[in-house]
Amino acid sequence: MRRKIKKFELEKIASIMASMGFADILHELKLAHFLPFFKFIKHRKKTGLLPSGNHLARLLCELGPGFSEIGRISASRGDIIPTEFQNGLLNAPFCLSKLSVENPMHVISREFGRKALKEFSSIDPDPFAAHLLGFSYKGVLRDGRRVLIVINSKKQSEALKKDCEIIDWLFDHIFRNLSKPEFSTWNAIYDEFKSRAFFALNLDMVAFRSEAFAGHFFDDKRIIIPDICWEYVSKSVMIQTRNNFPSFADIAIGKFSKDFSKRILSNRLTSAMARQYLSGFFFLRPNLSDFQAGMGNSVVFNNFLCLGFSDPKHNFAFVNLLVSLLEDNPKQASKIFLSEHYKLCVLENCHRFGIVLDSVKGESVSEKLYFAISRAYEGKIIVPFGISQAAESVLYLETALARLDPKFDFKAALLKAVKKIQKR
Repeated sequence: MRRKIKKFELEKIASIMASMGFADILHELKLAHFLPFFKFIKHRKKTGLLPSGNHLARLLCELGPGFSEIGRISASRGDIIPTEFQNGLLNAPFCLSKLSVENPMHVISREFGRKALKEFSSIDPDPFAAHLLGFSYKGVLRDGRRVLIVINSKKQSEALKKDCEIIDWLFDHIFRNLSKPEFSTWNAIYDEFKSRAFFALNLDMVAFRSEAFAGHFFDDKRIIIPDICWEYVSKSVMIQTRNNFPSFADIAIGKFSKDFSKRILSNRLTSAMARQYLSGFFFLRPNLSDFQAGMGNSVVFNNFLCLGFSDPKHNFAFVNLLVSLLEDNPKQASKIFLSEHYKLCVLENCHRFGIVLDSVKGESVSEKLYFAISRAYEGKIIVPFGISQAAESVLYLETALARLDPKFDFKAALLKAVKKIQKR
């Protein structure tokens, strides 16, 4: 049963929003009445001015981890998020100032008992990486295995749970006044947020999902997925094996560059990502630090906290859309958008929407994708959320590979990979 939201919690949110320059949004959402009296008097008139996207990112960070994640999820949706806010939301950092660094040895002892500590020969007390609810640490087991210890902060986890309850209330409040197309988009964002919050709070389920992800590459020895150490997995802790290989980020800046082929690594990562877009599970925002270069130019995947899932019925549509755009077939791309729209929208007031792509502008793959998607938005076409998420993933992948190997022809490699998938 959903907890009843207390008025002071909404008053706190409204007060923070007004103080950081977002009083106009409170008026638009009919939430201004939650402001304390004197702040309501001060902000009762609309200014017509809104702060920058970076200000919005800082506001969401101040409100809590749930609000930050909602911002990241909605960032790529040009149909509901103004362009001036998108970059700030796409690049919004984790709320590191609110994350508490916990002693990993104390957490392991608390979760698995003091005897478990005897199985570790060393644990680095300094964080290796940050995520939404905590940090990851490097360690070594007595049997010689290197591991990565992912830990959720109790305080941050409780903050996310509270955010979820408030966001539930806000979405119930906002949904009442939305048109059908707006409802479809925001409902998809809401569903994605609930999914991400669930996995963020349950690292044991992240472990299960990483093994499901690994199943897609059982026949490809060039793709390596770290093993889960199941004896050290709980809702707030997940330990996986860690390979002592250089990261793609290291290779990009010149370290170990003589030992590996950037072209081969780029090709294999592109091919693996293309398979993901069809399988359902894919890296939401691939970053060079998420991958390592193994023996024989194999690719090692890490950071399974950033996995997304797309409905299988949209996966083929996205792959076909990629082929249409990369082969400069705008009419076929238009048909794909319309077909997906018809599946989501009741066929009424058909004269109010439409899309005609005479050409596909843009040099890069992501430019072509976002040009086509923006034209769809202009024609009031409902773009499935899975497609916009996959497009965002392609944007991050293309940017990352341009850093790794500026000479790499991503467009040709991706087209070859997705056409190979179509033949299967």
